[in-house]
Amino acid sequence: MSSNLILRESTGEIPTNYTRKYAETRGWGDWEIVREVVQNSLDAAGSAHIEKTPDGLVITDKGHGFNALNLLMGTTTKSKCERGRFGEGLKIAILAAMNAGYTVDILTDSMHIIPQWRTIEIDDPTQGKLKAEIMIFKYDQVPPMSGTKVTIKGYTADTYHERFNIETNKKIVFKAKTAVCEGKEYYSYIIDEAIKCLYVRNIYVQEMVNRKQPLYSYDLFNVQLSTDRNIPSNWDIKSEIGKIWSYVSDQKLIDQFFKSVDSEGYESESHLSSDIMHAAHTENAWKTGFKSHYGGNAFLKTKDERTRLAEYHSHFLKKGVQLPDGIRSTLNMIGIPDDNEVLKLITSRLPMGAISLTPQQMDNMEYIRRIHYILKEKYYPGLNWVFAATKESMLDSTGKVIDKHIYLREDVMEHLVSALDTFGHEVTHIAFPELDDNTSDFYSKIGLVMATITFVIVEDMKKNKPPPNLMW
Repeated sequence: MSSNLILRESTGEIPTNYTRKYAETRGWGDWEIVREVVQNSLDAAGSAHIEKTPDGLVITDKGHGFNALNLLMGTTTKSKCERGRFGEGLKIAILAAMNAGYTVDILTDSMHIIPQWRTIEIDDPTQGKLKAEIMIFKYDQVPPMSGTKVTIKGYTADTYHERFNIETNKKIVFKAKTAVCEGKEYYSYIIDEAIKCLYVRNIYVQEMVNRKQPLYSYDLFNVQLSTDRNIPSNWDIKSEIGKIWSYVSDQKLIDQFFKSVDSEGYESESHLSSDIMHAAHTENAWKTGFKSHYGGNAFLKTKDERTRLAEYHSHFLKKGVQLPDGIRSTLNMIGIPDDNEVLKLITSRLPMGAISLTPQQMDNMEYIRRIHYILKEKYYPGLNWVFAATKESMLDSTGKVIDKHIYLREDVMEHLVSALDTFGHEVTHIAFPELDDNTSDFYSKIGLVMATITFVIVEDMKKNKPPPNLMW
């Protein structure tokens, strides 16, 4: 016969080494007492019933119950998957309740357990007799019952219903099976409520007070709490919030997520998971959601210069969107292109910078490209390429430098002198990047650059006559 069966058929008491002084050092109040008793019920049955009665507070569940031996510190029948795997929460809650002046009565399985104080004396060689109050558990056999019933007699404080995600007392926006542990499925939730809160395994942990306001409350399964029920790091929270969002396929919810990201809300710091999106088949929903929210021509921004280059090459038909790294990298991994990919695609299909130029503009552009090539080879190796750009894309200037590429507005290409003047200005930016625009030092360098360009043109004309239709 097992020791558990012997105890179930017995009447007696179990002394502990929990002292009243230890209860005082923990500093637990009414909330912690209720939290741990409810948590024990949730582990046992997945649900709990909290009720105020004339006797006090009664918390019941329909779980498997427990043995009085399990009330010893460090003993537990719970698996690693459950909330109370440390084997001490309920015991300290009982200790704290008794220290607060309440009487605790427990009915579980076929046992009636009543915690009590007992004063003991210890002979100390230097201080004589020392006294301490310890908690003992008296127990006796009762008719078998299902589940556990804990009564905290004399309790008149709050039931803390709002601090638990149980019995559908919350508006659940979304739930996902975020874990399978020892063959059992466990869920996390996105919750809509006025005060945004964080829950871990259905238990309130903290209000989500942050410099960035969250859209929703979250009940997370996989965040690991320490023995004092504190959360080890914000990284864990944001990672788990990102994971549950990765299960979402509802387009309205995804649009809400992107709105939070746009306003730099709390969700913007989460870390989406491409692995989960793939496994949960939500990749297409997120692709659709991205296009719906930002537009069908949107792409992911990595660097300012690369994004501007991609936008210019597409004549602003495409739009770069800046998102936090933990979101951008995941969206890129599921197939939403970034600026590098867009740029590569555009330039593989079309000549770089190709737009509809008049014959005159094209002749002038080809001549400048010829001069540009000589400058790049002999004088300014930092130059990349030179392109024409539309008036719509460059309303603020006749020339720009992007990623060491020179862009000349299409209308300035009508006259070669104007084009060369703008071209020389932009070459100076690349050749002397440390100089600010419109300063005396900058303009002195423009003189040097234009002299070099003139020399190159003269030398080129000795070998190759310019086309007769060049407009000087």
